[in-house]
Parts: sequence; structure tokens; C-alpha cells
Amino acid sequence: MRLIILIFSIILSNNFLKADYFVADVMRYQILKNYSETKPKHYSTFNLGTITKDSVYQVTINTSNKVYKDISAYICPLNNPVNGCYGITKGVAPYNFNYTASVNGSYILKIDNSYSTFITKKVIANVVVNEVLDINKKQALIQSFKQASDDLFSTFDIPEFKISLKPCGQENAFSQRSNGNITMCSELFMKLIMENKIGAVNGIFYHELGHSLLGLLGLPNYNNEKTVDEFGVVMLYWDGIQEQARDWISYFQEADSYKQAQNLIKNGGAHPLSIQRARHIDQILRSPTDTIARWNKLLYPHLTNKKLLDIISRPGKYGNKKLAADTLASKN
Repeated sequence: MRLIILIFSIILSNNFLKADYFVADVMRYQILKNYSETKPKHYSTFNLGTITKDSVYQVTINTSNKVYKDISAYICPLNNPVNGCYGITKGVAPYNFNYTASVNGSYILKIDNSYSTFITKKVIANVVVNEVLDINKKQALIQSFKQASDDLFSTFDIPEFKISLKPCGQENAFSQRSNGNITMCSELFMKLIMENKIGAVNGIFYHELGHSLLGLLGLPNYNNEKTVDEFGVVMLYWDGIQEQARDWISYFQEADSYKQAQNLIKNGGAHPLSIQRARHIDQILRSPTDTIARWNKLLYPHLTNKKLLDIISRPGKYGNKKLAADTLASKN
């Protein structure tokens, strides 16, 4: 199974059924989270990238100065960083403001302490963008959905379900156990795209697909996080892109497992700590044969005839030609 990624991508599909999918017109995600120290009579600038007209930057400014908490902050077009700026002058932090892009182009955040004579300002700047997708980006995303869609549903005999890419207000992805619907939040998706962690995007999607697929097929452990992590890694092997699991491991390693442990002790929860998940995935990569063989045995009865024939003709290193042939014979 081959996962197709263009400019943006997630998995979706249906060869025999028309898969239902939704791509929002606006992608919300964090574009800057930065601590800086701006000296008196100076200003600092931070690149916010290129954005489409009518996209909205949401800016939050705070300072860690104990007494002097005033600081100026502006969003400025890169080609007009003096007269085209909008923001707050000598605002007492914390404060926030929004800026709507008037034209397509590149923008910067300007932290201005030029009015101060003696005090260095210690500033924490957070910028979230609500990006209006231009026609080219949205069409590329939809096209990647369409190209990838034929693959998933031509591989598995499963009912139709909906897959969405949209803002959620959090960096997350989730599936609905009742109907298999999967949501990839733009906050998480775009973060990983900007960090060039394509493998983490694929791994997280396959994790959610594991919940959906096992639930729809009535298979055990559909709600077990460790189980569906295994499923995600196996799908990467089926695609021949198992090296992308390293991005997924990196994503987990960067999470604050100490904070997760404290929350787990206090509130409980189903997810293992991120560091445990990273180690589990790494263990599979070190010795994948038994894990893949176990999943092959579980999943082959739920493959389409087309996929079984593909395995028989091109089993690859981890495919089981005999199991595929026996499964196909039993179905017919």
C-alpha cells in the first residue's frame, strides 16, 4: 500500500465505495512560539512566512520582566516594515491582537523596544495563523486525497467512513469508534508539515486508522493504544516506507513525558507515555518480522481480492504469498 504525499497529505480513500472526506477552507496552526530578549533602543523581527490575503494572525505577547512589562509588538508586511504595521504600542503584557492580511505576501512580527532607555525586555511571543487556503494549495491537498483514496479502500474490505482535515483548537487527531470517522486537526498536521516530519503524519494517521479499522471489523483491542501503534508501524512496512517511523519516534521523544505522567497519576487515561510509545515503535523496527507476520495473519482475511492478488504476485520481503493464496481460495 503506497501512501501518496504531495504538498500536504493524509490518507483517505475508496475504490469500490466513494469515500467521504472534508478539507476545510481555513487551516489553523501555530506559526511562532518564541522567547527573546530585546535590548533598549532596539527591535527584533521574526519571519512569519508567506500568507494568503484575508488570513488572520492571532498574536499573544507576554513578558517575564518583574516590573517593566510594557513592550510594543506589530505585524508588518515584509515589503513595508515601517508604515504597513499594525499592533500595540507600549502595551502592558500580557495582551493580544489580531491582524488580517490585506494582500498575499510575506509578513513579520516586530518586537519594538526602541523607546526604552535602559531596560531589556524579555518577551514571549505566540502567533497562531488562520490561513485561508489559496486555490492551488487546496486543490493539491484534495488531489492528494483522491490519489491516496483508491489505495486504502482497494486494500481493505471496510465500510465507508469520513476523513476530515480541519481546525480543532488543539494539536490532535482522533477517530470515532461508532462509525470510523477520522479527524486530523490542522494544528497538528501543519505543525508536523512545517517540521518536515512527514513520517509522523503518516504514523499518526495509521494509528487512528487502526482504531477505525479494528473497530469496524469487530477485531480485538481496537481501543488499545499500543495495539494500534503496532498497526501503524506495520502499515508503514506494507507501504515500504518504514524508515518514516523515525519521524514518529522523534515526535514522541519531543513530548513532555514527565508532564504526561503527572497528568496520568492525577486524572488517569488510556494513552501510554510518549517515551514508552517511542521505545515500543523502536523495538518493532529493530525486529519487525514476528510483529508483521502476526498482523498479516489477522488482516489478510479482511483484504480485497485485488490486494490478495497483488501480494501473491509481489509479496515483497514481509508479504506471505501462501497465506494470501489460501485466504483468496477460502473467500471464493
